[in-house]
Amino acid sequence: MWKLERGKWIFQFKEKTLDYGLKAFDSYYQAVKLQPTNGWYHLCLGWIIDRLSKLATLQSINSKNLVDSAKALQEFNIAVMLDPTNDYLRNYVKKWTSKLSK
Repeated sequence: MWKLERGKWIFQFKEKTLDYGLKAFDSYYQAVKLQPTNGWYHLCLGWIIDRLSKLATLQSINSKNLVDSAKALQEFNIAVMLDPTNDYLRNYVKKWTSKLSK
């Protein structure tokens, strides 16, 4: 649920929010695996996995072992491999991996 606090929109989890988010993630994950030829799909999937891996430390959502940095990196590498001339994809992955190594 989104709530406006002091001029900024803040997302507040409700009891079913995490469950719905995981269902949406699973659906997107399946869609990318069914149509694996688009680099943007893999970049977005890697981004989602990266974000969920940060939540996994707060919540017990990693039961399927689908959300960790190695899985995100794998998706980012697939994205670059599928679209090697896309500077945005390459630069995003470089920035992300440099943050990971710190």
